Amino acid sequence: MTGDLIIWAGMTVLAVIFAVLGPLKLNHEQFTRRRGCGWAADLPKRRVQLIGVLETLAAVAIVWPLATRTLTWLSPIACVCLAILMGCAAYFHTRRGETELAGLCVLLGILAIVVPIGVLM
Repeated sequence: MTGDLIIWAGMTVLAVIFAVLGPLKLNHEQFTRRRGCGWAADLPKRRVQLIGVLETLAAVAIVWPLATRTLTWLSPIACVCLAILMGCAAYFHTRRGETELAGLCVLLGILAIVVPIGVLM
């Protein structure tokens, strides 16, 4: 019972973070003006929007299948894909010298790896 609660807490944290941050990236001009988001100005508009779409889809795909008990195999796949995306983001931010953002990406990536392991056990 406690293990399930921890897994759901991890899934909820991931889903909430990416359900908030993903849609913000869809409006490139406003997103680049936000504090800590200047990195987006160095990327093409469509790439930032694609990242936003992927994060939003991941947020839905993490929680919805297990909450509705349909397509439950989708949640672990979404978590793994999100971990890969966070690995790429950590690399990008490290190369730019943005260690705080890189560290946050690593932390979210680790959480995205731990959650599907708990789901599959």
